[in-house]
Amino acid sequence: MKWDLKQDEFIKICNAVSNFKGNITMDNLKPEIYRQRLAIELNVENCPGSTQLYHYLVDLSDVLDMKIIFGPHTHFSDENSGWAAYCHWTLSGCHMYTWQKHNFMSIDIYTCSPFSNEKAVEFTKQFFSATQIEWEEILLPHQNK
Repeated sequence: MKWDLKQDEFIKICNAVSNFKGNITMDNLKPEIYRQRLAIELNVENCPGSTQLYHYLVDLSDVLDMKIIFGPHTHFSDENSGWAAYCHWTLSGCHMYTWQKHNFMSIDIYTCSPFSNEKAVEFTKQFFSATQIEWEEILLPHQNK
C-alpha cells in the first residue's frame, strides 16, 4: 500500500497519534456538573508511612481549600507492600497509594470544584521531596479549561 502524504502531513499525524492520551469513545454524560481530575505519580527516596500520608492529606486539603468531612484514613496492604490513604471532602476527595519496595506513589484527586493543578503538584513535590514527578489532568470531551 502506498500513501500519498506530504512529509509535513505525515509528521502531523504521527505527532497526533503519539500525543493522544485518553479514550475517544467516552462521552461527557453530565456537562452541567463540574468535575476535575488530577493524576500525580512520583518517585521518592523513601516511601512515607501512615502518619506522613495522614498529614499530607490534611495539608493538601488546606492548599486546595477543600473541607474534610471524612478521614483521612490509611491502611497498609500486604499484597502490594504499601499504604493506601483516602480523604473525603465535601466536594469529592483524594486517594493515594504507595509501593514501598519501588519508592513509588500514585495520587488521584477528584473534585466538583475548581482547584489549581500546579498548586497541588508543587505542594506534593515539596511535601514528599519527590525525585521525579509526573502529572496529568484528565478531561472529558468538550471539557476545556
